[in-house]
Amino acid sequence: MSKPDWVRLTATGGAERARRVVVASLLLGAFAASCPAIAASTDDIGVVVAAKQTTGTRADQTRKLAKGDPIYRSEILETGKTGSSEFRLGDDSKIALGPGARLTLDEAVYDGKEGSASVVLELLAGAFRFLTGKLDHDAYKIKVGAASLAVRGTVFDVFLDEDHNVVVLLHEGAVDICTTQCRRHDKVGRVVHVSPAGLLSAPIEWSDKLLPGIRLNRAFPFLRTRLSIDPVRRLGSIGSVARPALKAGGKVVRKAGKAARSVVRRARRLLRSPF
Repeated sequence: MSKPDWVRLTATGGAERARRVVVASLLLGAFAASCPAIAASTDDIGVVVAAKQTTGTRADQTRKLAKGDPIYRSEILETGKTGSSEFRLGDDSKIALGPGARLTLDEAVYDGKEGSASVVLELLAGAFRFLTGKLDHDAYKIKVGAASLAVRGTVFDVFLDEDHNVVVLLHEGAVDICTTQCRRHDKVGRVVHVSPAGLLSAPIEWSDKLLPGIRLNRAFPFLRTRLSIDPVRRLGSIGSVARPALKAGGKVVRKAGKAARSVVRRARRLLRSPF
């Protein structure tokens, strides 16, 4: 009776070759199985924390988003007229979208070589809040209208209207706002206006005349609201946004000036009086 095949392989040194074939096959199968996961993890850049009337569109395919869903690079996030949503990216930066907002996730690289990590977002419409994550400040770039925003360890709200006017409301830290020139916005409770042509205002108080037809609660829908991604009630008083930073001091100065002028007038009357 002939010897079994494994005995012949052993005798001829084929056992080692057989073992290598088996190992190679197992490794190839494991790699093939892992490829979709690798691709998914590369494109998966964050997760939905809360969603109401929110969709994600990628490669002409639109899906309804719910809490716990992943979000992907190059995906356009959009909320309905009464919708809102909150997201956490892989670097722990956080985003909230207000009603009627559209945002595209252009790029998110968290684990690249030194200097290559980056998060690039573009606000296409509506309102959103941004909270800085764990990357270096220079890694973040937010495009909105005619401006690019570079964060400096910050929390801020942004609104883009249909005419491409931009307003940036600062809550914490600072943000560099650049068009053909740059301005550092570090005045908490004030807004910087960017015109469609890219003209930058100084940090100013909010006024309903700033963007005709746009009220404060439409431009900044998250004021006085605790979010899942940001449980702090930011600028709880509308007055803290709609009042100039030095208004109280200005009132004191004006009152002091009026009092001084009144004293001078009385002194002049006394000097003219014979008694």
